[in-house]
Amino acid sequence: MKLLAEFFLPLSIIFSLSPLNAANDGNGILQNVEEGNIKTSFTNNDDYADLASFGEAIGDKRFVVLDEATHGEGNVFALKARLVKYLYEKKEFDVFLIESALYDVSRVWMNDKAPIANQAPGNIFYMYANSAEMQPLFNYIDTKRTSNRPLQFAGFDNRHSGSLSNSALLPNLKAFLKKTDSNLPSSQVWAQFTAITADLLKGKPSPASDAEQKQYFATASKIASFLSAATQLQTNNHFKSNAFWYRIIKSITRMAEVAWGLQTVPDHDLEMIQNIEWLMKEVYPGKKAIVWGHYVHVAPNGNPDHSTVAMPGPVRNVGTELKKIWPDDVYYTHFGSGTGAFTNFITLETENITAPSTSSLEALLNKKSITSAFIDTSNLDLKKATAEGTTMWTYDYAAQAPLADWKNHWDGMFFLNPAVPVDYIGR
Repeated sequence: MKLLAEFFLPLSIIFSLSPLNAANDGNGILQNVEEGNIKTSFTNNDDYADLASFGEAIGDKRFVVLDEATHGEGNVFALKARLVKYLYEKKEFDVFLIESALYDVSRVWMNDKAPIANQAPGNIFYMYANSAEMQPLFNYIDTKRTSNRPLQFAGFDNRHSGSLSNSALLPNLKAFLKKTDSNLPSSQVWAQFTAITADLLKGKPSPASDAEQKQYFATASKIASFLSAATQLQTNNHFKSNAFWYRIIKSITRMAEVAWGLQTVPDHDLEMIQNIEWLMKEVYPGKKAIVWGHYVHVAPNGNPDHSTVAMPGPVRNVGTELKKIWPDDVYYTHFGSGTGAFTNFITLETENITAPSTSSLEALLNKKSITSAFIDTSNLDLKKATAEGTTMWTYDYAAQAPLADWKNHWDGMFFLNPAVPVDYIGR
């Protein structure tokens, strides 16, 4: 697979969906398919004319969410990377929030002496850090660092496991607490707290008795309370502030709760959204942000159980909570396909997409030989889809939901067919 700078993606201008007499289409859902032969090169001097419909759909919303079904589709990564550039250059989005650890990405961003692409492996989520399609985006962000309007880069995940977290988080925390005159680093409980936290950061949580767990959470609570009450250190860098370290302590506490079975895995999202809320209210107030992550986290009603056919939702995740905090200011963008393959992000093996059901949206698009398109839901009447039982893929191309529920899951969709596995360069 070629690198993004050499990669060309055919992208049709747009097509709209609305109910259609079955005699005309045979399925009652596709209408006014407007196909173009535009080939859009992924270059910095592109005029982005083919994305005008996407821009119109977004309007003046403050947040654009870009999901992904699998963490492993190369052409989805490539298109999402191009959309980040478009949103920055044409729609005044100045913040790029990625599904990676708050601490690690902050330290990557603060180190402007080394390219992001060089720092990414081991610090940014590995499917992003090691996919060829992502490297030009990291380089692009670097080019904007010294501009009058940098593209700010931050992580929002509460799960800290990068090499920077493992090597520097606890020493930096200890040094920060000492600067703020805390006696916690010299207390008797500090050794237990740091030992357990170190194992959490390595992804190997230590077994702990009820008493040990109680002591750990008591220490974490003391640190958080101290950070809330202590005098703020004078700094122009939010990522060196009391509030930043408070978010880190809260994130680590949730990691421990999940590791010891006191909270369920999806509850990670409730710390992720609080990280985003802090970033957008305190660090980047008034700015517009791109939120990039897996469908399970960022799509409203994201489904954590892909073994089911029907959505159990609503699930409290980043997507649902984002809408609660900024109810009229979020545009949710989905990316899907009907054929092709993706890289399984756990095994790194290539998997083929299961053939969609004949009544699915993807099958209808395949039938029309659509290779790429953007679909906005704002003007869709999906009553016909309800009557016909039309479905759509959601999580990992393994779960389906009624197309009639589309507007509960996302506002618009980019369809790319076929899906192409990522070019994983980190082997």
